[in-house]
Amino acid sequence: MSSHPPTNTERWSGYERMALYVAPANLHLLSVIGAGPGRGLDVGTGQGGALLTATARGWSPIGLDLAAEQPRAARQGHAAVVHADAAISNFGLIFAPDPS
Repeated sequence: MSSHPPTNTERWSGYERMALYVAPANLHLLSVIGAGPGRGLDVGTGQGGALLTATARGWSPIGLDLAAEQPRAARQGHAAVVHADAAISNFGLIFAPDPS
């Protein structure tokens, strides 16, 4: 076990694998809200999988993420993403670093 706080590379090293498991949940949540138009907020957006799917379904979503580097893929897909210093989200918190 390391005595230093994890680097961003260490923190996000398993994200791609985790994203495969999160994708079905994103699809389910989007099926619950249905097709747009409308505005939505994706808290803990990560690389923007839900954002890009919501956009394709007629929504105008905004993604919020604690990690400035994570939403790069979402931005490349022309999704609106903002960085925040704090957020409240049950699902998104599983990716947040321990503040202690």
